[in-house]
Amino acid sequence: MKEYKASSECVKCRSLSQPLIEYKVGEFDPQAQANIHYYFLGCEIKDYLMRTCRNCGYKWPEKCKGAL
Repeated sequence: MKEYKASSECVKCRSLSQPLIEYKVGEFDPQAQANIHYYFLGCEIKDYLMRTCRNCGYKWPEKCKGAL
C-alpha cells in the first residue's frame, strides 16, 4: 500500500488534481474498485485512506497519516 502523501498523483492516469479522500475500514479490492468491510472477532481491523481521482475516477488505497 502506498505511503500517505498530502498531495498524490493518480496511479492510473497520473493526473495531478487533488484526489478525493475517504477514510475506510476493511480491505480495498482494486479489481472491484470497492471497499470490503468485514467484522470478525479477534481479527485486526485495518484502516486506510481511499483516494479517488477527480480526472478519471480510479480509486487506490493509501496508508493513513502517521501509520507505520
